[in-house]
Amino acid sequence: MDYYNAYIKYKRKYLRLKGGQTDDFPYIKNYLSPFDQMFDRLKQLANNLPVQWDTNDDYIGIVKRTYPDDYILTDGLVDHFVEHLRIKCHHNNKPTPFELWNKIKFNTDLPKSTKERRQLVRRLSKECELFNVALGVYMIKKLGAESMLDLTTGWGSKLVCAIACDLKYYRGLSSNTELQPIYKKLVEMTGSSIDWKIRNTQFESSLSSLKDKYNNKFDLVTLSSQFFDFNLKRWYDNFFIPVIELSATSVNTNGHIAYHIPFGKMFYVANNILENYNITYIGKIGLKQIVIDNESKITQMYIWKPVDNKGIRLVPITDKYKDSIKEITSQKDTMKMVGTGETWNEYRIEKLLQYILDDSKNVIDRRTYIYWGILYNGKFIGIISFHPVKYEKITQTDKLFTTIFIHRDYIGKGIAYNVYKLALDILKNMDINHIIADIDVKNIGSIKLFKKLGFKITKNNFNIGKNKFNRYELN
Repeated sequence: MDYYNAYIKYKRKYLRLKGGQTDDFPYIKNYLSPFDQMFDRLKQLANNLPVQWDTNDDYIGIVKRTYPDDYILTDGLVDHFVEHLRIKCHHNNKPTPFELWNKIKFNTDLPKSTKERRQLVRRLSKECELFNVALGVYMIKKLGAESMLDLTTGWGSKLVCAIACDLKYYRGLSSNTELQPIYKKLVEMTGSSIDWKIRNTQFESSLSSLKDKYNNKFDLVTLSSQFFDFNLKRWYDNFFIPVIELSATSVNTNGHIAYHIPFGKMFYVANNILENYNITYIGKIGLKQIVIDNESKITQMYIWKPVDNKGIRLVPITDKYKDSIKEITSQKDTMKMVGTGETWNEYRIEKLLQYILDDSKNVIDRRTYIYWGILYNGKFIGIISFHPVKYEKITQTDKLFTTIFIHRDYIGKGIAYNVYKLALDILKNMDINHIIADIDVKNIGSIKLFKKLGFKITKNNFNIGKNKFNRYELN
């Protein structure tokens, strides 16, 4: 034993002098099934999805897989090409699997087989894992996609899923230039003629490089969680929020958006943004992976779908709508329906825009006001707003006052009713249910509108300025 310990000490010193680490890592790709066999099994799975995956009350479906068995036979096929990179990927600044292996590989109690050693490294380290391809093909088939925008291509798993499901069209975004030759190799190895492109970018904020015959619209837009090593707020501001907005403008009207987002806050931020684009959450698809010698775990893909709102969209207000706001708020026909009926001057419009733009994430953070611009068949025609009695941060228990401004050319066409139906549904998903409208007693159109929406009168004939108002409430 003394001789062995001396040998190990000497070998470690020798390796340090040589430059440190040798690549004797126990790769899983050494005992994976051949790639062509794994891909054939994935295609068979895509064409014959297990019926039992559909039967779950809490999910659209749950994909059930085992590790390492299903991984070796099918799910790990991309590791034939990427494992040597993946094991050197840092997760939350923890040691990589490769670094861990070089710390433990001379231990005398290591398992003897490569397979057992690989499972030990996986158990002791935190790996940057592959997206599960069985989950991918189930999601594509279940949602009926024929084209796909993958905002986080990552190791290429979803590209392989797109090929296995015979998608016509795939576009992806990747931040790792080393993976481009691997993406090409994956397509070549499958023998696919899929129309595909993957752009390298550090910041997925533009579709300018993706313009083509699909007019930037896709049946399925996907996003997987990304690892990051910088400030969380910076990550939200510089990646997550812009990429959610990008996905909202990229999905077909009959398509779906699917996100793998592990943190609760990420779901609520994403949902609030997507609701602004009339895209509603419809449920989740799960992956239940049973890991040998460990508890099973469920990975969740959250699914959203655009909804038909009769040509109406509620959007965040930006500076590009300034001229439209100026026109609308200077119209007497419009403003007599609101408050005291006074039109707005340039100063008041500037102050409103300054407040909205400074607080542009008010829907996300639930601050003092909720403002939405109203688009009708793509044209900006008004503003709808909600705010609490006290101008403080909104809570679920607040009574919110509401105001709506609509261009005079669109008054009396039933548009305000559909706007409120949409806005009230969004607020309901935010657990905000008590809405108040103070209406001029002479404003017969607005009285009819709020009665139709289910508002009840709770206060009669009180003054705002020189005018008499009634209060209507929905609770």
